Amino acid sequence: RRRDPLTSCFNGPFFRNELKTLAESGDLQGLFFLDMDNLKATNDHFGHAAGDRLIRETSQALVSLVREVMGRFGEVFRLHGDEFVVLVKRGAPPMPQLIQSLLDGRAHVRNLSLGGAGYEPGQPLWELVGRAEQAMYHDKAARRERPVTG
Repeated sequence: RRRDPLTSCFNGPFFRNELKTLAESGDLQGLFFLDMDNLKATNDHFGHAAGDRLIRETSQALVSLVREVMGRFGEVFRLHGDEFVVLVKRGAPPMPQLIQSLLDGRAHVRNLSLGGAGYEPGQPLWELVGRAEQAMYHDKAARRERPVTG
């Protein structure tokens, strides 16, 4: 039971195991924390079936984008609700390049706020996740201040 039934992405419990395994093996480069924007409004106006459809569509677009940008060095996990994490394995492009590539590619996944953080060996894993989550909240706040285009 490593897969989320709604999206077919890996699930939260498997994320925690993989994060620890990659850190212990020296293969963890970093991670991205992603959160969907305005899912509650979709659920409130169109119902939870529409929200589930949006979560599935978003996860499919995210998986496609991660494969395009990171190949076998990135994996998408759905933590719960509208939160996703992408684990970045050693061998992927540098984190700043990945951040820019995901931001550029976000045109195909418009409803996501994202934040990334690189892993430093020995760093507590909760700290890594917290830094990526804080960067995501910063992105979410900045996106609220900008008008949506395209």
